[in-house]
Amino acid sequence: MVAVISCSEDNEPLNESTNIGSLTKNNNNEYVFTQKDSMDVVENAKLDMISFVTSIRGFYTEGDSYEDLKLTLDSENQLENMDPVVRELLFKAYEHISNNTNDDELDGIEMLNVATVLMQNAQNDGLEDINQINLETYSLQLWGSDLGNLAKSGCRWWALGCHLSNFWSWLNNDAGGGSGGQSNLQAISTALTAVATIVGAIILFSGD
Repeated sequence: MVAVISCSEDNEPLNESTNIGSLTKNNNNEYVFTQKDSMDVVENAKLDMISFVTSIRGFYTEGDSYEDLKLTLDSENQLENMDPVVRELLFKAYEHISNNTNDDELDGIEMLNVATVLMQNAQNDGLEDINQINLETYSLQLWGSDLGNLAKSGCRWWALGCHLSNFWSWLNNDAGGGSGGQSNLQAISTALTAVATIVGAIILFSGD
C-alpha cells in the first residue's frame, strides 16, 4: 500500500473522497483503464488540488504579490530553486486565491503533474516499485529548500504526498469485480513505469 504523509503537524486524519472509484473490467474479465477511470482519477486529484490551495491560503494576505507569497513561504531563499512542476502548482494556487475564485473551478491536473514528476524522480534514483517512494523526501526535493526554511503554521503545505491523498487512495482502493482483494494499483501494476504512463495519459486526455 502506498503510504500517505499527513498534512497536519498533529497528524490529524485526512479528508478523503467518499467516491474513489474502481477499475473497469472488459468482456474478457480483464482490468482495463477507461475514460470512466480517468474521470475518477481527475475528480480525486481535484480534491487534492483544493487541499493544497487551502493550505496555501493560510499564508496569503490580501494584496500580496506572488513574490510576497513566496517570501512568506520561504523567507531564506524565496523558493528560488523549486522545480518547474511545483512553480506551476504554486502560481496556480496564488492566482486562484488572489482572484477569490470558487474552488469548484479548480481541476486536478497540476496535482497529477506533481505525481508524475515524483514518480519520474524516483525512477531516476533507481526505484522500480511505487511503494518504495519516500513521499516526504521527494516532496522536499521539488521545493528545492531545506525544511527548516519553510514557513509552518499548523499545516505542512509543502507535503505534496499528503495533498495527493485522494490520488493515493484511488490507487489503494479495492479494484472490485472479483479482484481477490487486489487494489486498483495492483490490478494496474505497482511498477512506477506503468503508473506514470497511465497518469501521463490522463493528463493528455484531460487537456483535450
